[in-house]
Amino acid sequence: MSEPDAAVAAALDAVATSPLSAYTLGTNLFQGPMRAVSSVIPHRAIFVLTVGGPSPLDKFSGTPIQRHNVQVMIRGNVDAFSVAQADAKACRDALHLATIAGYLRCAAIQPAYLGLDDNEHPLFSLNLTLWREV
Repeated sequence: MSEPDAAVAAALDAVATSPLSAYTLGTNLFQGPMRAVSSVIPHRAIFVLTVGGPSPLDKFSGTPIQRHNVQVMIRGNVDAFSVAQADAKACRDALHLATIAGYLRCAAIQPAYLGLDDNEHPLFSLNLTLWREV
């Protein structure tokens, strides 16, 4: 079974509709923390990171449910707030209640605008929780 951030990144990579069809895993969609723009990390990019989760829930059947919190960071191009916002909303729409292999449920909240980074890129954050039986 894949790690939660890898599963979410793969789910985003599989979206074939615009604007998320512009993202490709390993090119401008990455598993792991947000990284600075470089020759291999573009300005417009998405980063997916597992950020923990609460203790497991016990089900009446005796099988505990493990909950994983995942953060999706969306960075837009400079002076492209509306494009970054559309990307963030599309991520939420693609992930909320999505069927993700190995997980029982995926729930996402609305994306939050975090402001501009030091280089004037608009930043959005989307948090979600994945459930799976342990």
